[in-house]
Amino acid sequence: LSSFRFNDWDYLKPKIHLPTLARGLFTTTLPDGTKTIVLRGYDKFFNIGEAEVTTWDNIEAHTTGQYTLSAKENGCILFISGLPDGELLVTSKHAVNSAHSLYGNTLLDTILESVGATRADLAAELYLHNYTAVCELCDDRFEEHILEYPPDRAGLYLHGLNVNTAQFITEPFDKVQAFAAKWGFRSTEYKTYNDIHEVRSFLDKCAENGKWNSREIEGFVVRCKRDNQHFFFKYKFEEPYFLYRQWRELTNAVIAKKDVTVKTHLEITPLYIKWVKQQLRTDPSLGERYSKNHGIIALRKQFLEALKQPDFQQTLESKILESAVTKYVIMPIATIGCGKTTIGLSLCDLFRWGHVQNDNIPQSKGPAGFHALILESLEKFPVVYADRCNHIVKQRETTIKAIREAAEAKYNVRFIAIQFHEYIGFSDAYKVISTTAQRIYARGDKHQSIQTSQMPEGAVEGLLKQFIGQYRPVAESEVDYYDLVIKLPNIEDTEGNLKTIVQQIGAACPNVIPEIPDDEHMHEAFERALNYKPDFKKVIKTKAKKLTRKRVRVYCARLETSLVPVITELLSLNKEPLEQWNALKATHRMDNIVHHVTLIHRSNMETQPDVWRFYENIEMKPSNDGQWLESELKVQFELTRIFWTDRLFTVQVKIQNDGIPYTNKYLHVTLGTHDESVRPYESNNVIENYYRNNEGSSLDVSQRKI
Repeated sequence: LSSFRFNDWDYLKPKIHLPTLARGLFTTTLPDGTKTIVLRGYDKFFNIGEAEVTTWDNIEAHTTGQYTLSAKENGCILFISGLPDGELLVTSKHAVNSAHSLYGNTLLDTILESVGATRADLAAELYLHNYTAVCELCDDRFEEHILEYPPDRAGLYLHGLNVNTAQFITEPFDKVQAFAAKWGFRSTEYKTYNDIHEVRSFLDKCAENGKWNSREIEGFVVRCKRDNQHFFFKYKFEEPYFLYRQWRELTNAVIAKKDVTVKTHLEITPLYIKWVKQQLRTDPSLGERYSKNHGIIALRKQFLEALKQPDFQQTLESKILESAVTKYVIMPIATIGCGKTTIGLSLCDLFRWGHVQNDNIPQSKGPAGFHALILESLEKFPVVYADRCNHIVKQRETTIKAIREAAEAKYNVRFIAIQFHEYIGFSDAYKVISTTAQRIYARGDKHQSIQTSQMPEGAVEGLLKQFIGQYRPVAESEVDYYDLVIKLPNIEDTEGNLKTIVQQIGAACPNVIPEIPDDEHMHEAFERALNYKPDFKKVIKTKAKKLTRKRVRVYCARLETSLVPVITELLSLNKEPLEQWNALKATHRMDNIVHHVTLIHRSNMETQPDVWRFYENIEMKPSNDGQWLESELKVQFELTRIFWTDRLFTVQVKIQNDGIPYTNKYLHVTLGTHDESVRPYESNNVIENYYRNNEGSSLDVSQRKI
């Protein structure tokens, strides 16, 4: 025997022309050398909308009746045929000796015995008519799928008699039913229509509750003609079948400790996942049975029954907390050089906690490596200090989600945040850089990746500016992630901060620190931490981008100080803009912004080449942080008018120097935007709209020089 199969996705590719659309095809060579088909499945067919040929428009335009609608049973397809030598062939799709085909053979023997027939009798009948019998193996004793098939409904459901020819030919359903009755198969329910619109109406009606004749089914297979050839399509129910299938897939993902993503049924499915994790924690053997396709339906029924209880969610949360061991991850939120590692070493020395340093993880392992070591450490310690700057909100959220989801089957993981700074505005940045740079230079090369002896002048300060620019303290959206957020008063007194942390954790979480150590013990631990010298060198590979004139996007005049205090003063006597201005300040989106006046953008280089050449010819050198090319040219401005909308604030300016060319009709500084979706170039539109149409809100502030 030879078996043929194709990749499922190839059936849908218009550029791929398959020799046959049959799914399940066996051939043999007769004694005279003739090759013949001895078993043939259906031609591959698709769900409504899954392929171009199964859109309703296409079906209504190109198919003809009679339309036969048979219930789509939920099991595993089996093919049965008679061979030239009198043997009976039973396959599961393309496989002869799979678990499904072997169980199907056993079940078939029982069925034939019930009607007083033998395998040879059935083989001879099928061979005589050149048939392949197509049936669905549905038996929860063997394996469960989505819908229930207890012993009184288990068996082989016959739903097709295909002729073993290259062209797809299948017998009418009344013949299928008669064959099933004769040979002891379970019959598949069906009904017929002559009009496709009646078919669609019936299917849509059944889809409302996923039932037909008071029984949940997967959907229907519809048989008809297209271009005078046999043509099938299927209509699968969304509810409840799709929901139940999603739960099965998600449960298997939880058991396999894979990422779980809920895409539909967003209210009930997250509850189901929580509940399943609790069940797995209570009964670990459940996962092993489920993975072998047993207990699927009972588990689902148990959940649906529990869901009926009025206090289901509260009871579930309570059980989760009761059954799970609580462990803690302490997450510093900091910049470089503020003392986070010294504090982490001190805490772990004092309380024998786990300490995971991101600086000790090779760059190639990335965040996943950091998360893996935290999880590994949680196996050994009740508390783990996650030593990394964690200065970006998204970065923190990703870590918390990864740790919680991976550990949820074992632990109730709680998080404590240690916030080393509030928002770092312009006025605070210099102080932070001064303090932290001094520490970094003092420790020299005693760090895994920051080797000051090998760094060019100004590189440390540039690195600090980068981290300060990215730094965000605990946002309102993430407060609920933490049991406790400790806000340190300053970064200059690291030993004092250690005591603050110990006292606050001890007060808020006495199960974490049941007894506060005295000052002497804390001092000794702190001194030991100061003497720490890492024995790992972390190589940071970066794609260095050489700063050249070819990469310049814009020439601008960059302000040396923030305009925020100046604008606040100018708006202080104007209630309406002041309220909006304070609301914008509250977003902290201007805390680290570099205010500047655009003189020419690269997009204007071709239309105004003289201006572009003017700035190209000015001698410039890279700034210490590597973000700019700087010249010695100084520009003086006068503020003329402040403009605002519910999206942004901008101020128009006038250059006081002679000989400074520019391309913008209205020179301005975009002070700040209310969210990331607002692009700074909208300032041009706001100002232009004011002068062209006399529309918009503004305030005259002439004569204020900058």
